[in-house]
Amino acid sequence: MERIPRAILSLPNRQRNAAIAGWFAGGRMILYFAAHPFLDSMLALAVSLGVSQFIFVQWVAPFLSEFPEKVSAFYWARRIKSAPMALMNMVSSNINQWTVLVAMLPIVFGASRGELAPIELDGYKKRNIADFGTILARDADARKDAIPLV
Repeated sequence: MERIPRAILSLPNRQRNAAIAGWFAGGRMILYFAAHPFLDSMLALAVSLGVSQFIFVQWVAPFLSEFPEKVSAFYWARRIKSAPMALMNMVSSNINQWTVLVAMLPIVFGASRGELAPIELDGYKKRNIADFGTILARDADARKDAIPLV
């Protein structure tokens, strides 16, 4: 175990719980105060590069927001003993993004409108979703066919 977690775990229960709560509160504050400048910086960078802001944010924001997770995973992967932690970090991050975050979209959409409302899709958006489903279905078939080759 690393030095900082070991030091926190060695504290008495009350101090340990207060330290953990303090770290979470500090992280929450950093997220709150850094999100808007992060977005503004990305938009300004897109303009300076002459790229569509929408496309730039859509493709670069996930990479930048996941970068700290990747750094910690690569740090853990350097040693055999902590390599399973690195793999767990990467897998849990992907599971979170593919399930929980996608499931939150209707909730956030409704909350932003101030009412419980469905997400209305025009023909273009419906086609995009159908195309994405087709791609996923093809990928699943490719994986199934590849299993005997392993």
